[in-house]
Amino acid sequence: MWNEIDPRLAEGSVQEISEWVGGVGTFLRNEELKVHGKAHLQTVSVYGPLLKKYPELNEVVFRHPQLGFASVHFYDEPVRAPKDPVKPALRTGELTRQALEQITDGRPFLDTEHGPDRLFRKMRGRIPTDFDEEYFLNMQWAHLASGGAGGGFRWPYRHPHTLTSGMRAAANTSHLVSGTGLVAFRAAAPEPGGLVLPKHVKALACGNSRQVLLWLVRPEYCPVPKDGSGAVDRTRITLKVSTLQSGIYRIRAWNPQTGKQESDARIIHSGNGEFAVQLPLSHKSLVVLVTRLSGG
Repeated sequence: MWNEIDPRLAEGSVQEISEWVGGVGTFLRNEELKVHGKAHLQTVSVYGPLLKKYPELNEVVFRHPQLGFASVHFYDEPVRAPKDPVKPALRTGELTRQALEQITDGRPFLDTEHGPDRLFRKMRGRIPTDFDEEYFLNMQWAHLASGGAGGGFRWPYRHPHTLTSGMRAAANTSHLVSGTGLVAFRAAAPEPGGLVLPKHVKALACGNSRQVLLWLVRPEYCPVPKDGSGAVDRTRITLKVSTLQSGIYRIRAWNPQTGKQESDARIIHSGNGEFAVQLPLSHKSLVVLVTRLSGG
């Protein structure tokens, strides 16, 4: 109903903003029901940093009863002026988790606008395409793997004002886990200590008692260990997720750069909290989906 709602337009009153959402939202819903017999979901977006300036605005954006989903524009500094293509994505994961913690009724959340606006201006519209496409891909997966609805929305900040073909291909790879039942659960972050990873690997994850989605990335600023021959060592990833039920699990891994499936294995989990799986991380990043097939 309102793009980047701002209390400053109501003389700083969040209460007036809340009343506006309730009044206008109710009117629009009633009109749609009268004319069409159905009504759209409603939301208001907010410029993310305003939530720090007006903490009470969280109640409107994330919990107002009139709204069907929550929407924030991620414009924190690492996102706006990226120095590498990984740190903005890791920050996106943090912001997504913070947003989901504000939601108490299970409504969906998505970042409906982000982009490297300051870098775009600094480079006068000439952000290198390879860098920008990797930034885009990582942001997509960070949002989804942290429990957001889909991959988020990028404001192009390109000349011409459109996504590149590589960005569109990257957006398509974020759907490679479709048909797996991924959308059927209310995602939550693993508890502290739930993921055990090598120091040179970063991860964002969400899941429930039956499945876990992970996006694993190997940032360039983290040194990669070598084996005895000097080649890159194959990463061993150990998961400890105490919320997983006992049963037979399928573990699939994809290369998000290409959408190619890298591995497909099954493991019997006793349900005692120790869930260990070994996977190769021979690319910059890896998407892993763990799903329960049946009881053990």
